[in-house]
Amino acid sequence: MDKPCVRLRPGGWVALLAMLFVLTPASAFPLPDNVDLLRRKAVEQVEQEQWGAAFDLYVRIPRAERTAEDREGCQTCLRHLLQARRLRDKPAQVLLSRLPPAQAVAIYRDVLDTLQTRYVDRDKVAPVRLFLDGVRELRAALNERVFVDDHLADVRPEALRSFKARLDALHDGRVVAGSLKDARDQFQAVLQAAQALRLKPGVVLLEFVCGACHGLDEYTLYLGPRQLGEAEAERDGRAITVGLEVAALDQRLVVTRVYRNSPAEEAGLRPGDVIWSIDGQPVDTSMPGAAAVRLLGEEGTLVDVEVPRMTPDGMLLMPARALRLERRLIAVPSVDPGEELRDGLREHTGVGLIRIASFQRTTAHELKEAIFDLRARLGDAGLRALVLDLRGNPGGSFAAGLQVAELFLQEGVITYTQGRSGKEAHRANNPGAFTMPLVLLIDGETASAAEVVAGAMKERGRALLVGQATFGKSTLQDVFPLDRLKAGLQITIARFCPAARAAFDGRGVTPDRPVERSPMSAADAQRDAALQVAEQVLKMVSR
Repeated sequence: MDKPCVRLRPGGWVALLAMLFVLTPASAFPLPDNVDLLRRKAVEQVEQEQWGAAFDLYVRIPRAERTAEDREGCQTCLRHLLQARRLRDKPAQVLLSRLPPAQAVAIYRDVLDTLQTRYVDRDKVAPVRLFLDGVRELRAALNERVFVDDHLADVRPEALRSFKARLDALHDGRVVAGSLKDARDQFQAVLQAAQALRLKPGVVLLEFVCGACHGLDEYTLYLGPRQLGEAEAERDGRAITVGLEVAALDQRLVVTRVYRNSPAEEAGLRPGDVIWSIDGQPVDTSMPGAAAVRLLGEEGTLVDVEVPRMTPDGMLLMPARALRLERRLIAVPSVDPGEELRDGLREHTGVGLIRIASFQRTTAHELKEAIFDLRARLGDAGLRALVLDLRGNPGGSFAAGLQVAELFLQEGVITYTQGRSGKEAHRANNPGAFTMPLVLLIDGETASAAEVVAGAMKERGRALLVGQATFGKSTLQDVFPLDRLKAGLQITIARFCPAARAAFDGRGVTPDRPVERSPMSAADAQRDAALQVAEQVLKMVSR
């Protein structure tokens, strides 16, 4: 099993799971040789209520080998981590504390109605189940010191015990919620009991809404006002960021990508730079990913980073560079500029390399521009073959994935989706599709929309896949605003699968040429084994 390269991208909420993983020091738990040991260590951490460490261990279990108990344990850890995160979001808590009871009831009914009509699995959104998941979430919050200190500091212990007992009785089955009206009435009764403790209706509502979402799957989420704005901006290719991506590599925080026209580029940062400190705090070599989260923040705020200077032969120069970067809303490119691969023997190979970092509304256009630019730069040599690098691509816009696949497929089914309204085929219709030989680089972090592209290219025989099996996420999410609350829900609305076989959830798309994952250091990231195999294949077919 390969230890994943932990990356942090800006853009926030849709990358939440990756951020939660980053917050856990991977080096604290050396990767065991077998799944059973991983599982035992995860259970031990759950028993000690070390939710972040347990989550880290659960996500290291290959998805194809996770049992029902593993999935439940991972989901439990995630619920605790998300709960702790929203309890720290003080502005959102203040906003919710002002919500009148009648409006809280109306919003709760809107949430249940949206989940019932939009979520992919009808049998998982029965009102009684959604209500009881909310009861469980509120009950868990009552055991959190932060929640009690913020909302119940002056409540008598016996009154709090009585309220907990009432919730326990509801959860043990003394409830009837066969319809949306039943669930709404039961929620209203809980609100009334909570008001006796001076627990604000909006605070109760948040726990019930989050509980209903978290009980469905790890991708169905409540989005607060700020997270909703971030999700909408990210779909358009915008984010509040200093303009760089970083990875925890070899216990160092390494810059892996710098965005064009960003504060990081203006300050002279380049891929391969190592960040020593953030806002005066040294990067802990045992927890570089946790330090990376300090790069995130509100628009207009500043962050200070310290970067060592190196000579061409790798010697350290002092003093290190001290840079001050402003976080601002910028366009985040999803496609890197293309480059020609050289083999050292020929002036030109005609083999191009383009990396697609994620999928957003602009991706297909960016990719076409990158290909045209490569063609123009190569001139008479021409672009004879192409490597598309999808490694580390977490997905994003499903529509953008279809558009990218169609750039290389003239006709035929790209993928199917299975939603509430039945099965739908998504087909290519592009007589002018690119026809050059194609290789796709994939790995265990290639997910979602990126897997749609990889699966379609493999099944249609359009490209050779090189690397490791992809992540195995075959669900599609959409965002639905909650107008009364200026917030939203991210809901799983469908499953997709390649044309010729069943959904690849948990298994991923397998490569045609398996290649062991190589160390991803800054020096050899562009010359690893998978890329070398891709080069050799394309040089043969492009001669």
